[in-house]
Formats: sequence, structure tokens, C-alpha cells
Amino acid sequence: MCHVCIDLDLPRSRAKYSVRNAIREFAGNRPPRPVRDYAAAAGGGLRTRMAVLTGKRWKPGRTLKIAFLDGDTTVQARVADIARIWLRHANLKFDFGDHDRAEIRISFRGPGNSSHIGTDALGVSRSKATMTLAGLTPETKDEEYHRAVLHEFGHVLGCIHEHQHPENGIPWRKEPIYAFYAGPPMRWSREKTDRNFFQRYARSETNFGAFDETSIMMYGFPAEWTENGFATRRNTMLSPGDIAFIGSVYPFD
Repeated sequence: MCHVCIDLDLPRSRAKYSVRNAIREFAGNRPPRPVRDYAAAAGGGLRTRMAVLTGKRWKPGRTLKIAFLDGDTTVQARVADIARIWLRHANLKFDFGDHDRAEIRISFRGPGNSSHIGTDALGVSRSKATMTLAGLTPETKDEEYHRAVLHEFGHVLGCIHEHQHPENGIPWRKEPIYAFYAGPPMRWSREKTDRNFFQRYARSETNFGAFDETSIMMYGFPAEWTENGFATRRNTMLSPGDIAFIGSVYPFD
């Protein structure tokens, strides 16, 4: 059944600060219209392809400090090793350590997996996690580590869920999906399911390539959820599309 992950938005009250933090981080994040208008339209930030949110990129070449707030040291080490796979293709560095002012803070306590998107992490209170990786243990299989860690660190780099790509064209059967998310552990309303699953990002808000069903950012879901029997697997590695796209967002000199 479908893997559940939530890409977290900052509250609307923090939208303006999110944009300003992003611009301070990287001048290329500056929107084409005044910050107050941009933030109001975004409600937490405009979104893009693979998708990368407009105005939420880290400065290429910079080092992100990453701290674990809890968890087994063996699990922490495996997470760090797998997360660095992104760095083969993106001009960034990860510094895992006991940092007081870490941009990315990871907890293993929670009902599921979630992450703030790109520079939105700068708007989160320093006492709180910006990412949750629940359920990973020293006994967890490697493929589950790769699926969960690469997916959540894709969010760290600014990527959103591929099933919300503006050109996905998937003919959903909504009722079984509503029923799935209404049950435990999510217990989502129909409105929340619409927002987190069915809502696609508008062309006017996005920079995107071709829809990529093999992307690490793609949910795995069954054929019963679509009118034409289309289904996807639970991807465990970066696709060629992921690699090409993240390299274009964080190019090496």
C-alpha cells in the first residue's frame, strides 16, 4: 500500500519570513514581484518541479549543518551515509554533527516521515525537528533506508512529491484514496487528502521537467487507485531524471 510522507509547509504567518530567509540564503531565490505579494500567493512558498520550490534553493556549494535530536547511533550513521548519495549529483555538502545551530534537525520520533522543504527549514524553531524519520531501526532493511532517507533528503534539497507534478495526468479513483487516508495512522479529512495528495502544482508556479514515475520523490501506489490500472512501485534509488534535475538546480562549477 502507499507509503505516506508529508512535505511540511510553514504557517501562513511565517510565509513572508520564509521568503526573506530564502533570499538571504541565495539571491537566485528572489521572486519576480514584491515579497509581500509572493508570500501571500504562496501561503508558505511557491512550488516547482521534480519538483523544486521556487525561492527555496540553498546556495550551490554551501555546507548544510545537520544534527540528530535523538535516535540510535547506528541508525544515525546509516542515514548520513545514504543522504550523501544526493551529493554525488548536487553541489552541496552535508556536515553531520552535534551542531547548536544546525539548519537541518532530524528526529526519529513521530507518527511517520515528514520534512520541511528546502530553505523553509530556516523558519523552524531551533528546538524543533525539521525532518522526522520514524520507524528506522538497526534491523531495518537497506532498501527501506534508501527509500525513506533519499526521499526525505530530496525534500531538504527542495523537491516535492512527484505525484503532484503539474503534468502527471493520473486518472485517480478518489474514493479508495479518501478511505485509505481517513484510516489510521493519518486520519485525514477529505480536504486534507485533496491538499496533500490530489493537488497539483500550477504551471505558473513551477519550473519542471517531464513527469517521472521512477523518481525517488514518487509515491508507490496500487492499480486500484487509478481508473486505468496505472500503478507505481516504491522507488529506492535516484532515477536518471532525479540526477539530471538536481544537477541543474545545484550545478558544479
